[in-house]
Amino acid sequence: MRLTWLRAPKRPAGRAGAALLTVATLAGILTAAAGIGYTASRPLLGDGSAFLGKGHTVAHVNGETGKSDAEVAMQLATGKETLQPVRMPDGRLAIVNKDTGTVSYLDAATLAPDAPAEQRPTSKGRIEPVPTESDGYLVDQERDTVEKITKPGQSPPRRSAFRTASRRSCPAPTRSG
Repeated sequence: MRLTWLRAPKRPAGRAGAALLTVATLAGILTAAAGIGYTASRPLLGDGSAFLGKGHTVAHVNGETGKSDAEVAMQLATGKETLQPVRMPDGRLAIVNKDTGTVSYLDAATLAPDAPAEQRPTSKGRIEPVPTESDGYLVDQERDTVEKITKPGQSPPRRSAFRTASRRSCPAPTRSG
C-alpha cells in the first residue's frame, strides 16, 4: 500500500514554492533593513523651541511660530553685554553673561532663579556652559577647571583642573592620567 499524499510535489509546484519563499525572504529582509535604517537615522526632535538672549534678558522662542512666548522677568545684563543661555538636561537654564563672568541658573519651566548667581569677574569671556545627555558642566578656561553643575541643595563635586600648554585647547582625559 502506497501513501500518495506524502509524495513530494512535482517540479512546477516546487518552482512556484521556491519562488514564493525567495520573494517572502527578500521582502522580510527589506522590511527589517528599512526599519533598522529608520531607527538609526531618525533625528531626535524636540519641540523646536529655544532660549535666546533678548536685550538684557532671556526669552523662550516658540519653534512653530518663531515668536517669543515667555521672558525672564529679571535683568541679566546691562548695556551691550552678551548673554549665552544653555538648556541643561535637568530642566534648568545656565545663563552666562560673557562680559561680566556672571553665571545665573533658572528653572526652565518657571524662568525663576533656582540658585544664587555665581560671580566670576576674572573669567569674563572665558566661561562655557556645556550640556551633556545626563549632566551639565561649566568650563572655565581662565581657572583651567571643569565643574559639574549641581542642583540646588546638592554639594558640589570636586573640581577637575586641566593644565594645558595653550589655554585655547581643552585636553581629553586619558587612561594614564
